[in-house]
Amino acid sequence: MMIEDDALLEYEVSCSKTDVSDTRISCATFKVGLYAVNEAEVRQIMAEEEPDLTIDSIKLIGPA
Repeated sequence: MMIEDDALLEYEVSCSKTDVSDTRISCATFKVGLYAVNEAEVRQIMAEEEPDLTIDSIKLIGPA
């Protein structure tokens, strides 16, 4: 199957956020589904929309 250069692809992004206080460390993990043209655009979207989250992995699901 051919995918056009500008076709949207579906990605699953695993990300996390860790908070540290004087006596406590907390960690939250999230899975985000989004549509983008490529992985670079996924990273850009995540940086703009959720700047406090750390991207742990990006998985290509397939065509949107």
